[in-house]
Amino acid sequence: MSHKIKSNDGVTINVEDVGSGEPIVFLHGWPVNHKMFEYQFTELPKHGYRCLGIDLRGFGDSDKP
Repeated sequence: MSHKIKSNDGVTINVEDVGSGEPIVFLHGWPVNHKMFEYQFTELPKHGYRCLGIDLRGFGDSDKP
C-alpha cells in the first residue's frame, strides 16, 4: 500500500508499506526509487516483516521540488 506524507515545507513524500511485523526501512540511492526493492517487498513479508520503502524527494512518486 502506498502512502503520501506531506513534509513541513509542503513536499509530498511517497512511502510504500507492505506486510506486518518487525519493520525494515529501505532507502534507495541515486537514480532509482523504492521499486528497486521489489524482490525484498515480495519475500520478506512472507517471513513476518513489514517493508517500508521511501521515495526520496525528486524520485519515484515523491514530489520533484
